[in-house]
Amino acid sequence: MDVGVQLKTDNSDSPEESRTTVAFTKDTLRGLEGVWVVVTRRESRAEKYGLTLRDLKSRIETQLQQNNIHVMSKSQHGKSPNSGILCVDILPLISEEMGFSAVSINIALMQNVMLTGENATKMCQATTWERRTVALCDLESIREIPQNVTGFIDHFIKDYTAVNAGEQVQEPAAEPSPPEAEKSNEPEPNTHEPKNPPKFMMI
Repeated sequence: MDVGVQLKTDNSDSPEESRTTVAFTKDTLRGLEGVWVVVTRRESRAEKYGLTLRDLKSRIETQLQQNNIHVMSKSQHGKSPNSGILCVDILPLISEEMGFSAVSINIALMQNVMLTGENATKMCQATTWERRTVALCDLESIREIPQNVTGFIDHFIKDYTAVNAGEQVQEPAAEPSPPEAEKSNEPEPNTHEPKNPPKFMMI
């Protein structure tokens, strides 16, 4: 069966021009009018270590608004067929006995799409953009999870801006390398001293 997916946000008059196969690329963000932010945290114990849903949601919404992305309420999203749901799912697997946590972070955008088959076309919601990771941290570093989440939101903002501003976002130019220092006759410092492991490590 020939099954394709096309975004509802494409308003082209030509059927051939409007038929778009969707992949997880920034092109799926073209024409996006705004997002309704939904944050879930599937571990209530994380709150006592400083991870609160209200603060994380407010931080994400502020970050989007500062970059000219319209943040919608649930009702506003329901009235706009060209909007999306930005789903932020945090799953900390906490082991208080061992003193650490594994954390799954998943950021996904859901949009209205059309499933096209041989005999029928069906409207539904599907994930069209996604970033995810798994990290290890000690319990005190659970409060640092929002910093990693906002890093993924930065990726979303960069992709959205690239396709909706009509230009690619330029990466900052690399700073020139400093001149090499003259070699000294003093002995090299000991570089084999043990180092503490990072408090928050992506895996």
